[in-house]
Amino acid sequence: MNSRNINSLDIAKFVAAILVVAIHANPFRGVANTVIIEGFARLAVPFFFIASAYLFFRRNPDAKALRHFARRICLLYGFWFVFNLPHYCIYRTPDSVTTFIHDLLLGSTFGASWFLTALLEGTILIWLLSKKVNDWLLLIAGSLILLLHNACPPQPSAPQHLSWMAAVYSNCINGGWMDAFVYIVAGKMIAGVGYVPRRWRGPTAFLFAIVIIGSPAMALALVSQGYFHVLQTMMLIPMTIITMLFILQHEATIRLPYKQL
Repeated sequence: MNSRNINSLDIAKFVAAILVVAIHANPFRGVANTVIIEGFARLAVPFFFIASAYLFFRRNPDAKALRHFARRICLLYGFWFVFNLPHYCIYRTPDSVTTFIHDLLLGSTFGASWFLTALLEGTILIWLLSKKVNDWLLLIAGSLILLLHNACPPQPSAPQHLSWMAAVYSNCINGGWMDAFVYIVAGKMIAGVGYVPRRWRGPTAFLFAIVIIGSPAMALALVSQGYFHVLQTMMLIPMTIITMLFILQHEATIRLPYKQL
């Protein structure tokens, strides 16, 4: 990947960061909120997962590289955890050690901490599994995991008549890595060679992805009252993948002024 492609990715990450702020600030109302926030901004977090996985896996990392990656994430997490510790102790005091461990590993202890743990855990899982399991199978498994995560009763959008899933969806599996898994696999696949033929990189790819990835969500939509969020979440998979491919195929001649920023 040449430096201009990296510039394209840097610019995209900068835009995605602004979109993440927009999600939390919620500055729009009505149609503008639907189009900008629900339409475009929701791509931001999945894009960060794909981009991070792409940058990590494109160098065919070994165990040493994985340890280095994990150390960097842990240091970043540790710094912000200490910084936010007073807030956590005052407003989110855990009722037990088990609850704290769950928040630390599978939930959130501060702001966006779930993203760091999800990225770390998902990357480690995929690095290990990909040695034995085909990437396409991992992509399918990740899509089903994301569907399960959004279909189970603890989710606000979940259909209540699927309450039998509550027994499966317990604290031991409920975590951000379930949202990240499929995107990290996609980033790894894009970083590889020959996984996405050129003929599938245009509009045809998007339509193909809608049929393959969207079908389970469409089926669930027929039997649920929380179909919109579930369908929206599943459609983020092909939309984010196509967005990433588009960015990598278009070079940028400008550089972000990191020193000034």
